[in-house]
Amino acid sequence: MSTTPLKRPMHAIYEKTDTLLVNPVLFLLAIALADNAFRDYCTLEEILAIEPPTDDNFFHVEWKEDILDVPFFQTTNSQGPTGKIQKSNSFSRQLVTLGRRAGYKENVTVHDARREALIKADDHGYSIAERMKFAGHINPNTFLDSYMAKISTVDGQASFLGQKLRQDHIEDLRGLSLHRHPQVWQSLPAKIQCDLECRSDFIAIQKKINTLTEKIVKEGSKQDQVCRQQLYDQKHRIITIELSKQQALQPRGLKSYTAHETHSEDFCRTLFSRTHHLMPQRRRLASSLLSPAALRSPEGRCVLADLISLCTQDSRVAYQSSLQPKMGNCRVPKCLQHMDRLVIFS
Repeated sequence: MSTTPLKRPMHAIYEKTDTLLVNPVLFLLAIALADNAFRDYCTLEEILAIEPPTDDNFFHVEWKEDILDVPFFQTTNSQGPTGKIQKSNSFSRQLVTLGRRAGYKENVTVHDARREALIKADDHGYSIAERMKFAGHINPNTFLDSYMAKISTVDGQASFLGQKLRQDHIEDLRGLSLHRHPQVWQSLPAKIQCDLECRSDFIAIQKKINTLTEKIVKEGSKQDQVCRQQLYDQKHRIITIELSKQQALQPRGLKSYTAHETHSEDFCRTLFSRTHHLMPQRRRLASSLLSPAALRSPEGRCVLADLISLCTQDSRVAYQSSLQPKMGNCRVPKCLQHMDRLVIFS
């Protein structure tokens, strides 16, 4: 891809899609409204009420001047958006984590999606020049060398036998380059976890962590905190390596499922089913994002409102709507403690 900003391609997006989940305008508009990024418009209703003039096909919405230097995709912490751009390695780690949760053995990367988009653009008959502009390529051989699938698109079987040519199996075969195990273990089984925690190297790391924790409580040394974090990372690597070994040895077999069951063994999904009543916006989005609705439909407007709410709500405190603080204080009459964050004790 060209490293010169002025030569990088610009891509047009639009809001007409089959489902809300794959609507690119949906999430970008929610982030922009949450950041109050438009100069002349503040609310969702104002934006969706805009219509182009009769003598043109579009209407230009201006950004605020003070938002132009703010990254659109920001990193977040317990206090909310940091104002710093989310770097590519951070996004890649999140994508890999989601891929693992979905059951993919190999790391799912941005390059995988980019490669598939370019292959489909080539299948749809775009010219070499159009495809190069779409990809930001300078060398026309880049696509053939790095992106073109190794799988032949020629149906040799049907061609030889004089049968009707097929193409539907090509995409499925190309998808096998990423192996997926829907029931893959997301954590170590209890017996293996117990054996791992009894290993001498694991015990030694845990003792060092406990010692540093006691020291940090007394002295609060940043150097000790860095050392403890390194030990936590080392401990996490040991668990990850062991989990990868067990996943490779895990038996694979198809189970029978009812219409309302999922093929995934993802712990986060199981946890969400138990806790979603505490998160009304996320509970609604879990189903509404998959609905075949338009962005401007009542369903689409509700999804936008929920996304904006998630982006703007105080991320330091999590509670049910009926337990929201009253004038910044706990609703329990005997408590009335000021609530600016939620502390969860294990």
